[in-house]
Amino acid sequence: MPGAEQAVFEPVDLSDGLAVTLERLASLLFAEEEDGFPLPTRHAYLTAFHLLNEAYRYLPASFPRATVSVEENGGVFLYWIKPLGTVQLTVPFEPGKLLYIRTMQEDMPSQVYENPDGKELAKSLILFTRLN
Repeated sequence: MPGAEQAVFEPVDLSDGLAVTLERLASLLFAEEEDGFPLPTRHAYLTAFHLLNEAYRYLPASFPRATVSVEENGGVFLYWIKPLGTVQLTVPFEPGKLLYIRTMQEDMPSQVYENPDGKELAKSLILFTRLN
């Protein structure tokens, strides 16, 4: 059609940890609810998506890739795992339930940050990326 604008889609760089993590999160929406595996709730998905994007703005280096899963009631878990430590983001299935980050490092007690924002997630991920 002459004069019509075409949408241009940039390819996603799958080496980018944020793109990989967001793709994994989005794939949960399109999984079939089989064998008792639930789908994430709209609240859990959108909250996780927002926190990941907000954290990305505060990270000075590359975004680490996360593993994602859904709990039975539709909440979302995101895990960043290394041999010496783990960061877990737990997003509840509905508003009013506890949203938190749990950080665990070898030889240190775990820490929990309740109702974090993207900046708090970024701080946890910065410490995580420094682990060997």
